[in-house]
Order: sequence, then C-alpha cells, then structure tokens
Amino acid sequence: MRVPPQPTPGFVQALRRGLGLTQRALADALQVDALTVSRWERGQVRPGRASVAALEKLRQKLVRRGVTLSA
Repeated sequence: MRVPPQPTPGFVQALRRGLGLTQRALADALQVDALTVSRWERGQVRPGRASVAALEKLRQKLVRRGVTLSA
C-alpha cells in the first residue's frame, strides 16, 4: 500500500509509530514543525505534495524491514 495522495490521520500516525519515531523526530526527518505532524495526526490539516512524497520514502523503509501498515 502506497501513501495515498491525501493520507488519513491514522495512516500518518501508523507510519510514524511503525518507524518508532516521535512526532518531533518525524517532523525533523520531513523538515516540518512538530506541530504540523500533530495537526496531520489530528486531521486538522493534510500533508502537502512534498511531505506526501517524503512520507512515501519513509513507508518504503518499513516495507524493506518487512513491516506493513493497516491504517
């Protein structure tokens, strides 16, 4: 399952947790503010195209580890 063009809050949270990252660590990896990640996970805003592309790269890391996401 690829990162959808408009990832759900649950998907973003599942990806972050699958990577074992805090919101701040994910924000640092994506070069966004930690509050932005929090807002994504609460459904207040959606990630932009650049962030979706970066999330996809992180998702691919999980796939290489044999981890799948269900959210």
